[in-house]
Amino acid sequence: MSETTRSAATTSTPKVKGVAFRSVLAALEELRGRAVVERVLGRLSADDRSSIEFRVVNTGWYPIELYRALFAAIVVETGEGEAIVRAIGAAAVRRDVTGVYRLMFKILSPESVLALASKLFGFYYDTGAVTIVERRARYARSEYKGCRGFGEHMWLELLGSSEEMLRIGGASNARGRIVRGGSDLESTCVIEVSWD
Repeated sequence: MSETTRSAATTSTPKVKGVAFRSVLAALEELRGRAVVERVLGRLSADDRSSIEFRVVNTGWYPIELYRALFAAIVVETGEGEAIVRAIGAAAVRRDVTGVYRLMFKILSPESVLALASKLFGFYYDTGAVTIVERRARYARSEYKGCRGFGEHMWLELLGSSEEMLRIGGASNARGRIVRGGSDLESTCVIEVSWD
């Protein structure tokens, strides 16, 4: 990669794939109903609402700021804070991991599911990377680095997703927590998960 190309890549707006928007809205509707989805969309600016409703397609890439705005509207409208964001992360994974993928998750160990999940990260985001930095019986620690533009709600969504992936992979009592980073506009986060 040339120096000019590298410079352009680091200054471009970080993006999230359109399927993530669709999954979040579908999960919210499943959890709280269509009326709540409509009220959430009503809290967005006219341009942001129009983008999400009419321009976002599953295979397209869109600014992370738009994704953060959607989560901010969800938290304000529901008044449920961290709990709703984690629940959406879990519900979105249940929706996204269907068919052959669900079967694959079921035949893998929870540890293998986490390794696969870290590889899927790049499917949803064009910024950052995740590495499993520690793994032992019923425990793993993942480090997210270079996740430009991420916000607190996005980190919580990833936490809820991680817990649900473990459950799909057969883990019982999966629980996770952010042990470092993970605040608004912080590009790093360390998440640990454990299960029975």
